[in-house]
Amino acid sequence: MAFLNQLIKSTFKLHGFNLNAECTKLVSESLEKVDENKHEDIIEKLIDSITKKISDGSSCLTKADIESALKDFNRDENKSVEKVEIFHLIDAFDIPKSMYCEVSKKLIKLPNDTRSYKGVNHRALIADSRAKIEIFTQRFKIIHQRTMRHELFSPCVVSSNSIGKKKFQLKPIEYLLSNTNQVEDIIVLGMISQLKENKFYIEDPTGHLPLNLSEANYHNGIYTEGCFVLAEGNLVDGVFEVKALGFPPAEFESTSRAYFGNINYFGGPNEISCKSSIALSQAQLSIDSMIVFLSDVWLDSPKVFEKLQTLFVGYSECPPYAFVMCGNFLSDLKYGLRCNELSDGFKRLADLISQFQAIKDQSHFIFIPGPQDPGVARVYPRAGILPHCTDYIRKKLPKCHFASNPCRIQFGSRQIVVLREDLLQKMSRNAIKIPDQDKLTDDFAKTLICQAHLAPLPLHVVPIYWNYDYVMRLYPLPDLVVVADKQKSFTHTYTDCTVINPGSFPYNNFSFKVYVPTTKQIEDCVIPSD
Repeated sequence: MAFLNQLIKSTFKLHGFNLNAECTKLVSESLEKVDENKHEDIIEKLIDSITKKISDGSSCLTKADIESALKDFNRDENKSVEKVEIFHLIDAFDIPKSMYCEVSKKLIKLPNDTRSYKGVNHRALIADSRAKIEIFTQRFKIIHQRTMRHELFSPCVVSSNSIGKKKFQLKPIEYLLSNTNQVEDIIVLGMISQLKENKFYIEDPTGHLPLNLSEANYHNGIYTEGCFVLAEGNLVDGVFEVKALGFPPAEFESTSRAYFGNINYFGGPNEISCKSSIALSQAQLSIDSMIVFLSDVWLDSPKVFEKLQTLFVGYSECPPYAFVMCGNFLSDLKYGLRCNELSDGFKRLADLISQFQAIKDQSHFIFIPGPQDPGVARVYPRAGILPHCTDYIRKKLPKCHFASNPCRIQFGSRQIVVLREDLLQKMSRNAIKIPDQDKLTDDFAKTLICQAHLAPLPLHVVPIYWNYDYVMRLYPLPDLVVVADKQKSFTHTYTDCTVINPGSFPYNNFSFKVYVPTTKQIEDCVIPSD
C-alpha cells in the first residue's frame, strides 16, 4: 500500500500535480482492485484526463478533480467492454496481421489485402514467392529486436548498476563473410537450415555460413531445422565452429506491451489490448468459472462416450464456462474420410449433451479439428470441421462453435492459444540433437516460447500458408498455450506463459486439463476407471 501511494504521488508530481492525502487515498483505493501490472498505465490515463480539463494551470488537485477523472476513465472502459464480450472465440482467419517495422521500431497492424469468399473477406490463401521470404524475415526481425532489448545484448549505459556486468554483441553473418582471417568468440543470431543434405548452415538476412556442431554445447531446448538460435563460436576457414548453442531470450508480455503500447495484436473486435482493460479484469473476477480442455475425443468409440457421460454428470451441478474439444474425432481413419460416420458421431454427442440441461444452456462447446479429421489440405491454419458434418449439433446446442486450427480464445483479460497437432513428436524426430527424454516436455515448452512461434519447423514438416504464418506467432506472449498433442499430458510455465498439453483423452487414461482464468490455475483431472 505504501509503495502504491508513493507511485501515485511521484507520477502525478512528474506531471506537475500535487496530491493531498485524501486524493491519494481515492486513487489508491481504485487501483487496489486491478492487477498491479496495470497501475502505471491507469495513472497515466487519469493524468491525461485531468490535464485536458484543467485550464487555469493549477497544480493542486481537489477531490472533485480526481472523482471526475475516475468517472471518465470508468465510462471509457465500460464502452470498451460493450464492444468485447468476456468470452470471445477468434478464428485464425480473423486474426489481424502485423509486421515489425525497423524504421519506427514498432509492430504495425496491416490493412487486409483480402479476397471475398461467401460474403466474408479473407486474406488470399495462395501467395507469391515473396510471401515465403517474408515468413522468415519477419520471424528474424521479431526475435532480433526482442533479443537486442535484453540486458545481455542491449547497448551498455555507464552507471553504478552496470559495473561488472558482461555485455555481448551480436554480429551479422555478412561481417563474418567479409573477414578472410580467423575470427574468435563471435555470437550470431540466425536460423538453422539444411541447404545441402546432412549439412547444416546458419542464416540471417545478410547471408549464410556452414556450421560445425561436433563440439557444440547445447543449452536447454529442442533444436530443429527452422528454429532461430544464438550461436557462439569461432570462424575458421569459412566454417563457423560452434562452441555453444542457445535460444534467444524470451520476453514477458508486459515488457513487449511497454514498447508497443496497448494495440490489440491478439485479435477480436476491440482496438486496444484486453490486458489494458480494467473493466474486463473486474468482470473476469466476477465470473468464477473454468475452461475444460480435451483432445482426441473419438466420436466413434463407445468407451469415449461412456467417459464423456461421466464427465458431464460430474459437471452437471456446476457447468464450466466452456468445453474445448480437439480432434481427431474418429479413432480409425484408414478407410477414408468417413464423413457420414463423423456426422453421426456429432449427432450422438449433441443428444448426450442435451440430457444435461444446465450444461447445454450455460457452457460453450468449441470443436477444433485434428490433423486426421476430414477437411481441406493439411496446411495451417486449417478451417473448422466441414459444415455438412455439423448441421445437427449446431441446431441442437445454442453455444456450439467449430473453430479453426489454431484458434484463439479471450476470457476477460486472459489470452489463450489452442493448437491441435502432434508437434512434440515432429520436433523430436527433426531435432539435430537427440533431446533429453527426462526434460523433453520442459524443453518443448521453452522452445515454443523462445521461438515465439507455434511450429518452429521447416515448412515441409508443418506446412503453413505463406500469407498466414503470423497466426502461428506467439508474440506478445499469451497467458496460456494449449498444444493438444497425443503424447503424455504436461504443464510448464516460462516467462509467465503457461504451456499445457491435456494429452490424448482415450490414450492417457481419460485425462484432461481444467483452466481457471481468474487465478490462472491449471488442474490435472482424470475420469476414474470403473
